[in-house]
Amino acid sequence: MPDSVPLPGETILLMEHLEGTPVHSGHIKEWTKRDPILSQDDQREAALKS
Repeated sequence: MPDSVPLPGETILLMEHLEGTPVHSGHIKEWTKRDPILSQDDQREAALKS
């Protein structure tokens, strides 16, 4: 159990901060496709789904 639970205002501020961060999931997805090692893992996952 955590020592404290974030107050709703703190949670909202955190979410607003995350929206403005320079890296988001779209960047990570694109970078993963370009990386030779990580893209292999993505290709294996796609093969398992089909």
